[in-house]
Amino acid sequence: MKLEYVLEQDDFVNYHLFLISESKQSKIFLNFLRVGITVAFIFMSYKIYNQGRMFLAIIAGCVAVSFFLFFGKLYKSKLKKFYSENVKRDNSNRIGELETIEFENDYLITNTKIGAGKIKVSEIQIINETQDNFFINILNNPTLIIPKRGIENIELVKQKWKDLKVPMADYLSWKW
Repeated sequence: MKLEYVLEQDDFVNYHLFLISESKQSKIFLNFLRVGITVAFIFMSYKIYNQGRMFLAIIAGCVAVSFFLFFGKLYKSKLKKFYSENVKRDNSNRIGELETIEFENDYLITNTKIGAGKIKVSEIQIINETQDNFFINILNNPTLIIPKRGIENIELVKQKWKDLKVPMADYLSWKW
């Protein structure tokens, strides 16, 4: 089976955002930032209140509550912008270029503008499926990104991976 597809900027960005969203360390860091900064604003509000500045204390308290409620959305939008800029800079030579991947019994054969490669099927750790992409994680190698928009029969591709005994994970409800 041979797949031909064109990677767009969103495919690379979605890959990076998917990695961050599934990382335990990233979730811990996000919660630490959210709680830590909120507590700092509450403490500042308390100190200002003790100095007799009621109006400034109320403003600082409102900032603390607003920050706690809206930090997640702000953080996500900033990360998306950050990765969009990085992808433009680092992967500009692959965006919009035709890539192919061919599945054989023991190997995946990839062909890109950068070069060709042959990967043993046994080196595939897992294939993560999202609404828009397949992310093929390979031991000691970069992840292969396959957009679904270029695949005519997705079920046939999934069946081929099952026949090759490649583990798959379903993240169809994943959204950034």
